[in-house]
Amino acid sequence: MWKRWLSMFALAVWFGGFTFYSAIVVPIGDSVLDSDLLQGLITRRVTLWLNGAGVITLVLWAGVVWEEGRLAPRKMRRTAWTMLGLLVVTQLTLLFLHPQLEARIVFDPPSIRERGTFRSLHAIYLQVSTLQWLFIAIFLGVLLRIWRAADARAAEEAAR
Repeated sequence: MWKRWLSMFALAVWFGGFTFYSAIVVPIGDSVLDSDLLQGLITRRVTLWLNGAGVITLVLWAGVVWEEGRLAPRKMRRTAWTMLGLLVVTQLTLLFLHPQLEARIVFDPPSIRERGTFRSLHAIYLQVSTLQWLFIAIFLGVLLRIWRAADARAAEEAAR
């Protein structure tokens, strides 16, 4: 049970943190700072933490699917591994893109080098992040079904 709790806690930090930050903090930061660039200087640091939380969460989820997925129907297990694979690909893409973006930020005075390239990479980063958010939501539904199946199977075995 502690593994489930830990995987849900990791989800809350990663998925909840990303959702709250992108929906609430970024717009407020843009408004208060009146500068996309200054908001970006903050965001670049926050995304390091979010990406780290993502890696930890994916490792925990892989362990949960490995352990409890065997009690679920094959199709459900296959869907879970597929979604985890897509999440790993999106996470690796973000981890690759982040230093590419970082390399184009000048801090004193704050500015962006190669602005066109930066904007293109940033657009890709945002698209991949959005896709990842959707994959997380789908995976969560699959994970809950796996847990339900695992619990039903455990109850069935206990009744014997």
